[in-house]
Amino acid sequence: MSNNISHPPLYLAGLEGWRSFFSATNLAAERQYLNSLPPGDGHPVMVLPGFMAGDFSTVFIRYFLNKWGYAAQPWNLGLNLGLNKYRDVEKRMSQELEKHFNDYGQKVSLVGWSLGGTFARELARQHPKWVRSVICLGSPIGKDISGALTAGMYQLISGNRFSDPEFRNKIEKASKPVPKIPCTAIFSKTDGIVNWKIAQEKESKIAENIEVKSAHTGLGMNASVMYLIADRLRQEEGKWKKFTDFESQRYYFA
Repeated sequence: MSNNISHPPLYLAGLEGWRSFFSATNLAAERQYLNSLPPGDGHPVMVLPGFMAGDFSTVFIRYFLNKWGYAAQPWNLGLNLGLNKYRDVEKRMSQELEKHFNDYGQKVSLVGWSLGGTFARELARQHPKWVRSVICLGSPIGKDISGALTAGMYQLISGNRFSDPEFRNKIEKASKPVPKIPCTAIFSKTDGIVNWKIAQEKESKIAENIEVKSAHTGLGMNASVMYLIADRLRQEEGKWKKFTDFESQRYYFA
């Protein structure tokens, strides 16, 4: 990823609300079709919310996961306030992941929206024996955090400073590919919060990038995204293949 990536233009941020409403309306219209997609194998899927959001924000994702037969799990940590040093978020996320792994006796897939996807990749990096695959939705996974409109707010609320060498080291580590775990980054070039240039994986045999048309705040209620999540989770463990194309170009909407 290149340095000095600016955040998305403000006019896109201003349209986030309207575009997300459109996505939610469209999702309702496509619900019957999405419910009819082939079921999965029932493995557990933990869904992590974005910055300043909680489990309520991922309710649509978990609804469809359950409809497809997966054991959908919320992250159960309240609002995502970043790596807040007073909440020991990393330890608590690891405990939740381990619990799901032990309860179901199989690896857990992780779906993370925005900052939740950044966290999901780090969970996979730290605990590869518990993680099956990772799916990120508009997640800031590049080195240049200035590409996220909420960067300043993150520093204020989390208590972390990007100028701090220790935290910069965390960002550097988080931007590197996750070894051995299949990772899918779903991004939108019209994302009004996270610059799409920092929301992509370094392509490899087990890492891919898929573009959709969506607002950032609409990614968790976008029918195209739901279709992609279903397709990616249906990949057999150990036989993961990259996504090829939307079924008959069905999904053309924003």
